[in-house]
Amino acid sequence: MGCKLKPQRHAGYSLIEIMISTVVAIIVLGGAFQVVIDSKQRDRESLAVSAIQDNARYAMHVLSQDLFMAGYWGCATVDAANVSNVVRTSAGGFIDFSALTGFEGESSIIDFPVDLQARAIVGNDAFIVRHADSRNAYTVREHKSPSATIKLWDKHNYAIGDTLVIAEANCRQMAIFQMSGPSNGSSEVIGHNTNTGGGNAADNCANGLKGNF
Repeated sequence: MGCKLKPQRHAGYSLIEIMISTVVAIIVLGGAFQVVIDSKQRDRESLAVSAIQDNARYAMHVLSQDLFMAGYWGCATVDAANVSNVVRTSAGGFIDFSALTGFEGESSIIDFPVDLQARAIVGNDAFIVRHADSRNAYTVREHKSPSATIKLWDKHNYAIGDTLVIAEANCRQMAIFQMSGPSNGSSEVIGHNTNTGGGNAADNCANGLKGNF
């Protein structure tokens, strides 16, 4: 008998099936990529919001510390002590014994202190908090009135022209002045001589501080 071979059909995908599966795969992959992109975008937005919140918390922390210290002048207070201010000018409106001074800048900043105008923006209000910085306080070892020098127990990092406050141990007298020297920095000595120079030079109108410091 002769053998008859039956034709066999080979299994496979038609062109249409391949095209459909390709389109489906593209749609699925596109959705996956979009999910990844959206996730990264949310991460970036979350980091940005977190950074803003951190900056706001730090700003509120610093501001709350300054507001808490407003009007602090060491152990002495303006109302209870005799105050001697030998600084010739108000340093652009900053030197004052008022604890808090506000300025309205809705339409103009002309009434702002001169030094503050350079940093102020029209449409924004501002205020100045004034107090002695207890973090940079030092104990006086000796005060020589004839030479207008104050000697401390420790070295300081004040610069010529810095505005300083000194108070008596009994808190009955305090004086405000600008440091006139020495110029080498990191010294135990603070000078309070008169100086009419501009820039960072001290602008004291008298050598004496009128107190037993």
